[in-house]
Order: sequence, then structure tokens, then C-alpha cells
Amino acid sequence: MIASIRSGMELGFGVAELSTPLPRFIGGVLSSLGVWLSLPFTRLTRWIGYTIWVLLVAKLLGGRATAAQALGATALYAVPHVLDILDKDPKRALKKMKERDAIYKSLPGIDCGACGAPKCRSFAEDVVQGRANLYECVLIKEKKQEQEEMSDIIEDAEKIKLILSKIDSQILRKVE
Repeated sequence: MIASIRSGMELGFGVAELSTPLPRFIGGVLSSLGVWLSLPFTRLTRWIGYTIWVLLVAKLLGGRATAAQALGATALYAVPHVLDILDKDPKRALKKMKERDAIYKSLPGIDCGACGAPKCRSFAEDVVQGRANLYECVLIKEKKQEQEEMSDIIEDAEKIKLILSKIDSQILRKVE
């Protein structure tokens, strides 16, 4: 058994010493990203281990809970951490999630990728996180430009209406 552990360690060190086609900086970034992405799973693993130990001690003391009941409570721990992607504070994460959903509903939903995000949903998340501007969506930008043009036309029409009303009042004064 010790020989197999030793050979496994030698294999692991041998793989670690292999040259990689990626520069060290990119490898370091990817490694850090992997650690960050696996953090919630690490916490969950610790929580499950803790739950099993508590269940064993409870059984020794006469407890009647089953493993399914004890591990079912794990969802109470895991679900809030799903929102960690949006924000560490659960209230802000929920607010951002609602904001993301509202932005997503306002998007065209054709997943064209012209904004740089692969899907409209991820673009909405980028907007909420501050990594993108809503008007980077080509269709939203066009719609905004049309609205601005329309408001300019309405503004010009109101000015024309005001000028015409002044002309009408001057004509009426001359007639009287």
C-alpha cells in the first residue's frame, strides 16, 4: 500500500514538473480561477463531513434522525451560496438577481453575441456586475437612438406648435 502511495506521489510530482504550453502567468490565473470556482464545493464538502459527524454523535446519544434528514438540511447551507456569484451579501445578490432578470426581459433575447456575451442572460449579468453597459447591445442601442430621434421630432413639433400659436394670436390681434 505504501508503495502505491509513493508511486502515486512520484507520478504527481512528475506531472507537475512537465513543461506546459501556457505561460506561467496564464497558468497561475487559471489555477486561481479553479480555486475560486471550487470554493463553494469545498465548503459544502466540509459541511457534509460535519453533518455526518454530528449525525453519528447524535445516534450514539440516542438520536433518531436519518442520514437523508440530516443531509437534507445541507440545502439550507448550500442554496444561499449559489448567489455568491452575484455578490457575497445575500440581500445585494437577490437585488442583483432581480435586476438581472429585469434587464434580461428588456433584451431582445436572440442571443446574437454582438455585445460580446454569448447569450443575452450572461450579458444581463455583465450589466448588473458593471462589466458591461446596457447600450453595448446593438438592438437596445438602435432602439435608444430611435427614441432620441423621436423625442427630437416631438420637441421640434412642440416648438413649431408654439410658433404657430404665436402667429395665430398675432393674426387675431390684427383682425380685431
